[in-house]
Amino acid sequence: MKKILINSLTCIILGAACSCANPAQNEINEAKKGSNALSLHLTKIREYTVPYYGHVYFEKITDTLVQKRFDIGLSIKNNSDHVISIWLMTCSWQENVLINNPYIYYDGINCDYNFPAPHTIKSHDSLYLTGTLTRDLMFENSCKNCIGTDHVNVETTKLGLIYIDTLQCSTYKQYESVIEDKSKWDKIIWSNPLYLNKK
Repeated sequence: MKKILINSLTCIILGAACSCANPAQNEINEAKKGSNALSLHLTKIREYTVPYYGHVYFEKITDTLVQKRFDIGLSIKNNSDHVISIWLMTCSWQENVLINNPYIYYDGINCDYNFPAPHTIKSHDSLYLTGTLTRDLMFENSCKNCIGTDHVNVETTKLGLIYIDTLQCSTYKQYESVIEDKSKWDKIIWSNPLYLNKK
């Protein structure tokens, strides 16, 4: 009986020690909780058409080409009761945010001073980002011998945040090793959908 009691006490003590002895694992678990606590809300601020003068990959029917653009707002909300700190570029935040379809892409960004940095979001607060999305030229412009865009396989446009927080990466070099290696993107948070495929 004494032997069983000693073995039971040993297991309890060792179990408690093991649960406290790995702070790195505890931090990873907290990071997972934090990523679940974020949500993305995507809004269309305005849409407009601009002339297009660049190179095209199809045979034009007319000399005048136009391009549809969408100014958007992206709100990253912290729904948790604790502060969350995520890595984003200071200017080109789009480097951390994916687009789910092949016919929408980011418009060019002019950045004078751009580097990765932690962005802190307080409990129940939001980080608001703005940018411009551009639609593929085939939507607005006819071309010779083209199938066109009648068969769009992905109906919606969503943005997905590559979640990298300061518990996972505490330094610039650690962040770079994750953002450059897609196999390490174990958490992507997707926004609500917008429907930007209508002519």
